[in-house]
Amino acid sequence: MQFLSQLPLTDQEKQFIVSLGAETPVALYGLVRLAIDAFVECFGSDRTYHLIRYLYPLLSEEDRNMFNTINDTDNALDDYTMIQKQVEKLKGHK
Repeated sequence: MQFLSQLPLTDQEKQFIVSLGAETPVALYGLVRLAIDAFVECFGSDRTYHLIRYLYPLLSEEDRNMFNTINDTDNALDDYTMIQKQVEKLKGHK
């Protein structure tokens, strides 16, 4: 998980990510997108957004295209809108 050293994360955040077992940037990126509610709850919406932004440049062009195709979006960073919607949804449940 050497890629974690490239990310401006706290030691606690890195330990959490290590505990998830995502060994590559693409694995972590996919995990964040798959379990966005959990990441927002754990990291907060802004920090989750920044994690996505930190990981995105580490993805290959092929991986970016795959995620864009999965989401049927032109820009994977549009995830911020999805995160904000999830935060609003979570606030409504509290």
